Amino acid sequence: MVKILTVNSSSEQDKKLEKENPLRSLWETFRSLDKVTKYLIIIVALVVIVSPFFIQNTQIFNPEAVGGNTLIVGTGGFSNISSAVSAAANGDTISIHTGTYNETVNIDKSLTLQNFGDGQVWIDGGCNNSNGIYVTSSGVTIKGIGVKRSDEAGIKIETANDVTVDNVIVQDYNCADIDDQYRAGIASWGGGMRLKVLNSVITRRADIPGNLPGGGNGIWVKNTALFAGGSHHFANNTITGGYDGIGGEPEDVAYGSFNKDTIIENNTISDCADDGIQTEGGNQNNIVRYNSIKRCLIGIAFTPALTGPLTIFRNVISEPIERFGLGAAMFKMGDGSVGEVRVYHNSFFAGSEVADGAKQTNGGGLSNVNFRNNAIYASRYVIETGEAPTGTANYDALRTSDTTRFVKWAGSTYGSITDFSSSTNQEKNGISTSNFGWDSNFRLQTGSPLIDKGVVLPGYNDNFSGSAPDIGAFEFAVTVIPSPTTGFPTLTSVPTAIPTPTKAPTPTPTRVPTPTPTPIPSVVPSSGPTPTQTPIDNIKPTIVITYPINGSSIQRGKRITIIASASDNIGIKKVEFYINGRLKCTDLISSYSCQWKVPRQSDVTYTINVIAYDTSGNQSSAQSTVTSTRARYLFF
Repeated sequence: MVKILTVNSSSEQDKKLEKENPLRSLWETFRSLDKVTKYLIIIVALVVIVSPFFIQNTQIFNPEAVGGNTLIVGTGGFSNISSAVSAAANGDTISIHTGTYNETVNIDKSLTLQNFGDGQVWIDGGCNNSNGIYVTSSGVTIKGIGVKRSDEAGIKIETANDVTVDNVIVQDYNCADIDDQYRAGIASWGGGMRLKVLNSVITRRADIPGNLPGGGNGIWVKNTALFAGGSHHFANNTITGGYDGIGGEPEDVAYGSFNKDTIIENNTISDCADDGIQTEGGNQNNIVRYNSIKRCLIGIAFTPALTGPLTIFRNVISEPIERFGLGAAMFKMGDGSVGEVRVYHNSFFAGSEVADGAKQTNGGGLSNVNFRNNAIYASRYVIETGEAPTGTANYDALRTSDTTRFVKWAGSTYGSITDFSSSTNQEKNGISTSNFGWDSNFRLQTGSPLIDKGVVLPGYNDNFSGSAPDIGAFEFAVTVIPSPTTGFPTLTSVPTAIPTPTKAPTPTPTRVPTPTPTPIPSVVPSSGPTPTQTPIDNIKPTIVITYPINGSSIQRGKRITIIASASDNIGIKKVEFYINGRLKCTDLISSYSCQWKVPRQSDVTYTINVIAYDTSGNQSSAQSTVTSTRARYLFF
């Protein structure tokens, strides 16, 4: 018997295969297309596949808060802070009633931890807990809280960005009294960026026994890599005791400590064992200004500045104290420093202590350090370097109470400013006088020989009075240092003795701190009439909303940062932010900003008003109208 096999035609077989595997049909269709169409389809497919990964990556570095609720601790709320943190979501606020809370608070979410407003809040470690507050999440704000008696750091921040510590009291940290600098009032580990420590009081010893100088910095920052860290802001803090007032590590690498774009301003620092401010490492575009430093071994240390520029501007340093068998000084320099350092308009008085002015403490080279308009009253060498610096010094007022010393430059000694100038070509316009004519607060008095003896430094001292800028930290008869007209210069590849600034990378400076050193009998103010009073200021400040711009759209449900630029001929006191007439934020520190969580409703118009107040009571406002919209997606 013959068995007949039936074979389907090719078209019938294709139809059967298409039914079993529909992708075959798509593939055959794709193969029939021309090359251009094929490429377009491939590109669109890649965009669709890859886009979610970019979106996810953006969310990792800019986490969107999903909370917005307020959790209460104490009096009818959570019994302790840690339980409130556990119950909170990203974006929530934890408001704490007055009281003492014996715990370590671990913050692993983007939260605001704040005082409820009914009295002092203390987180007390009892000298048993390692840290008072331990932060491991970015986007954390801590304000109005007190932290005391921590065995290690008062507040420890690890691998976290955008952390703000505002109006906080930290005291009696490093109970164990160990020499490690990271046992600090506030310690930042792991290369976190944009740390802000503002308006806070940090005291190494207040209630428990021990000396003010000792182990642990007031503020300590450790950076880890060239592309980590930086953009910090430390302002308006009072730091007493510790090892360094403000400092960090590593010190001898280009990304060390604060790395870059960091501002340290308006701080009052005293009684530290080593450096008042230690800014060592790359120092790329770092600025140290308007600080008062007293009774530390070293005023400001920049050993080294490897990249630059580092600007040290209008600081007051007084009464340094010898410690560890080491000589005290206004500035510590050297250690292979090659970056540009601009040392402008600083005042120094050694008092009864034995101290140098600017001192090279480490070998390996000292390059590109430029001195202008500084008032240095030392009790040993005014300047002491063992190697030949490549920078310049001019228009400074130099004086030492040591009759056997004046300047040591590249190992050679000079007994007078005339000998120093003729031999080195430095300080051609410098002055040396036995009486600087300043008062106990280092402000110039009528008849001071430092008045009108400085040089114009564009962008730094444009608003001087008289025929020329004065030498030292304060301009005569001006109680507040005026805002620079063009801001501080950006990084330049070629150092210049008197740089011409370009675009301003830093905010308008705030009020200059008034140092209050103990009056020194050996400094006799020059006689004369009462200084001329500053005229009444009727000039209003200027204020501009730089983001969001007027008429723009903002994404609903998104947290945005409102940014304003404010300046004044005398000084800005505060900037207030209003949303539809309701006060949202008040910012005292430039640059001025306010975080706002846009409600989730779309197509809603909001009016943002920002009001700037100057120190004379004048005010100006700016307005921006924006509309909330849904997120828009691009489809091909």
